[in-house]
Amino acid sequence: MMRFLLVVLVLAGLAAGAVVARQEKMALEQRLALLETRSQQQKEHWDGQMAELDAMTKRLQEAEANATREPPLRLEQGSVAAKPEDREWKLANLFSRTREFRGRVAFASPFARPPQVMLGIVLLDVQHDKIRFHATPEAIDESGFTMLFESRSEERPREVKVAWLAFGR
Repeated sequence: MMRFLLVVLVLAGLAAGAVVARQEKMALEQRLALLETRSQQQKEHWDGQMAELDAMTKRLQEAEANATREPPLRLEQGSVAAKPEDREWKLANLFSRTREFRGRVAFASPFARPPQVMLGIVLLDVQHDKIRFHATPEAIDESGFTMLFESRSEERPREVKVAWLAFGR
C-alpha cells in the first residue's frame, strides 16, 4: 500500500508539475504574442518613418536641382541726372506744358530675365514753387531700361537726379 501511495504521490506531483508547466507555457505564449504585436507595430511605425524620410530626401534633391538651375539673385544700382541743357528734354504737350526726358540705362551685364526696377528721387531743383514731377522706368529688358522723367511747369527743372535699383535673376 505504501508503494501505491508513493506512486500516487509521484503521479500527483507530476500532474501538478505538468499544470505548472502548462501555465508557464501559456504565459510564455502570451508574452511572445504581445512581443510580436509590439514588434509589428514598431515595424509599421519605422516603415512610415522611412517612407517620410524618403519623401523628404526626394524633395530636398528636387530643391537642390532647382536651385542649381536658377541663376543667383543680382542687384545693380545707379543714377540718372538731367539738366535743362540736355537735348533729351522734349516738350511733349504744349497745352499741359508737359516736358519729358528719356534716357536709356544699360546694365553692366545682362540679367537672365527682365529685373524689377525701383526708383528714388535724389535731387529735384526747380525755379518755381509749383511743379509736378514723375519718374518711371520704361521698356525694362534684360540689358537695361529707359528712364522717363515727366515735368509739368513753365520751365524745365534746373536739375533732376533719380537713383535706381535693379534686382532679379
